[in-house]
Amino acid sequence: MKLYLSKVLIERARPLQPYEWHQLLWTLFPAPAGTPRPYLFRVEGQEPGATQVLVQSNREPQAGAAVDHAQVRVLATRPLQPPQGSGQRLQFQVTVNPTLQRRVPKAEPPGAGPTRRHLVRIGHYQEEEQRAWLESRLAGAAQLEDVLIRDQRTLRFRTTRQQVGTVHTVRFTGALTVRDPEQLTRLLAKGVGPAKMLGCGMLSLAPG
Repeated sequence: MKLYLSKVLIERARPLQPYEWHQLLWTLFPAPAGTPRPYLFRVEGQEPGATQVLVQSNREPQAGAAVDHAQVRVLATRPLQPPQGSGQRLQFQVTVNPTLQRRVPKAEPPGAGPTRRHLVRIGHYQEEEQRAWLESRLAGAAQLEDVLIRDQRTLRFRTTRQQVGTVHTVRFTGALTVRDPEQLTRLLAKGVGPAKMLGCGMLSLAPG
């Protein structure tokens, strides 16, 4: 499985909304409609007029383009080295949207019969729960050794259909020990957790 890591700069005078990050990065991977998204990404920095992004993809991005009054530029691309063996210790970084689905009562009109239950997403965990959530996603692939929470924030976004939503994100850094290199490589390619269109899920590994 080949993976590539790219540094990308998005320049636009008007501020970018979170949902627009994903839309503009699509321009680097032209493909027929309905093609699965070939990349994960993480926003690394923002300043007036410029957004710096790391992109992990299963194919090399094409040259950047001007679209929607924005310039999308690929600054550098290199092959991504997958985990080499069980027992290897690596540094990691990942921004995630830790959520839990719980069954809760669903309101029904009077006389409609027994109250049904449905699944909803629950966010804003305590730090211990956030770590447990990450451990469960890595289970079998890697063992967490040291974990720090560097940043928590709430992203507010608007989709192309003008739907408004919020996502709570957490950035983890630390160290892990590889348990199953193949499983961990598949997790790298798939990403960790939901909200990938908003820059969540890209797991970065480095020697350490």
